[in-house]
Amino acid sequence: MYHHANPTEMWRERQLALLREAEDRRLARRLRKARKAHMAHTKRGFRSWHEGWTVRLRRMTTSWGRTAVPFFRA
Repeated sequence: MYHHANPTEMWRERQLALLREAEDRRLARRLRKARKAHMAHTKRGFRSWHEGWTVRLRRMTTSWGRTAVPFFRA
């Protein structure tokens, strides 16, 4: 015997396939966006991160020194 092609089942299978395809496209888009953001961050490299860190540390130290000075002069 042969398999009957039920139109309702075929329609539902097609809808599920389209939904999976759309979800795959959304996931791929999100992954591309995340990868692009990650690559933009890593292109700066360690040196720029380190320089930024030292600048922040220096700024924090000088601001702490400015606020602490009046207390020690008293």
